[in-house]
Amino acid sequence: MKDIIFRKVLYLAGANFNSLPGAQKGGLATSSELNTILQIVFGVLGSLAALSIVISGISYIVSNGDPQKVNKAKNGILYSLIGLAVAILAEAMVAFVINKT
Repeated sequence: MKDIIFRKVLYLAGANFNSLPGAQKGGLATSSELNTILQIVFGVLGSLAALSIVISGISYIVSNGDPQKVNKAKNGILYSLIGLAVAILAEAMVAFVINKT
């Protein structure tokens, strides 16, 4: 029953996953296929946030005490951490909706 409701919500939202590999012929993608796709997306987002944290950290190290560069690097680290937190929370919400937990 949950799967049917989940498919209807995706259909009403305009989601069309029929063109994805392995999608059922004439129907929406199954929740496991959607879960796999979303895991990849959130993994990429998390990796980009971690890379941004490293780059901002290196920028902080090589700033040589210049207040403008230090502030820019600190903001980069802060925004990267916020992005990482958003990606983690989004994955948790999707897992809750798909009943992955």
